[in-house]
Amino acid sequence: MCVLRSGGHVLDTALLGSVEFTVGLGVPLIVVLGHQYCSAVLTATNATRAGERVAGDLGFLVDQIAASVGEEGGSEDVSRRHTLATVKTIMEIPLVSDAWASGRLEVVAARYDVDSGRVERLL
Repeated sequence: MCVLRSGGHVLDTALLGSVEFTVGLGVPLIVVLGHQYCSAVLTATNATRAGERVAGDLGFLVDQIAASVGEEGGSEDVSRRHTLATVKTIMEIPLVSDAWASGRLEVVAARYDVDSGRVERLL
């Protein structure tokens, strides 16, 4: 198992390269795990809806999550949308899509409910 983490599971070139590396090693499963009460998602939701620009490197996280904010729902809905968007981006990596198409790799979107301890599979 290889664990890759970032705030709000935001992808940058280092994480995308790490995904390629682990898939190249033969890892059979990628799980993108969003979670309840994600502060990065909450910050992005609040800033985006208020039309505010967050400064510094935190602004990068907010900018990456902002596309999932939309007009509807709370931060938990945004978290689900962003988790699915992250999986979509990972699936665009040729090595990942090839491994998935050949059955060597499964890619899963899921959400961890902090209150109950349950994991809900989104995709």
